[in-house]
Amino acid sequence: MTGSNGLLGRKVVAGLRMKGIDVIGWTRQDGDLTDKGLVNKLERLSFDQVIHLAGVIHGNFEENVEMMKNIIAVAKKKKVNRMIFVSSNAVNYRFDNYARSKREAEKMLIDSGLNYVVIRPTLFSDPESKEEKRLGWVGRLIKIVPGIRDCFRPIKVDELVKIIEGTVLSKEQGVLTVRGRWLGDII
Repeated sequence: MTGSNGLLGRKVVAGLRMKGIDVIGWTRQDGDLTDKGLVNKLERLSFDQVIHLAGVIHGNFEENVEMMKNIIAVAKKKKVNRMIFVSSNAVNYRFDNYARSKREAEKMLIDSGLNYVVIRPTLFSDPESKEEKRLGWVGRLIKIVPGIRDCFRPIKVDELVKIIEGTVLSKEQGVLTVRGRWLGDII
């Protein structure tokens, strides 16, 4: 799993391990996912699925595309059963470089021939996180801008973790956009 030490990654690792699933986490400290030599480093590990959570949200968004290119190469070389990519709901409504990089990464995975699931969450939040306090403006915006409610309803991180866990255990393939259910709980 890439991005295993982030807010979402830590919770997904813990949840999968509680279900008895072995997880190998990959962080920036383990190596740069944009490095083409990554394939050789990962060949020594044994895994049958890839969960790709790592991503660039500020800065050089082309790294999202480079990471996907390298991870697909590893997945093909290792003949993994499935690749799960947590992308962003931004691909549905934004046209900036971030959303473009996520769309391009998704297309690469879909066209790769691998068994895949793309999960497109809206903004996710964690009530235990300091970042949660900053979501107040999001809630106000959602209430006053018509039409934004459906494309930008934040999802609780624990709900997103359950969706990812379910995806790991299922045989389904495709693209899944996920949103929060209880807008009032986030605001």
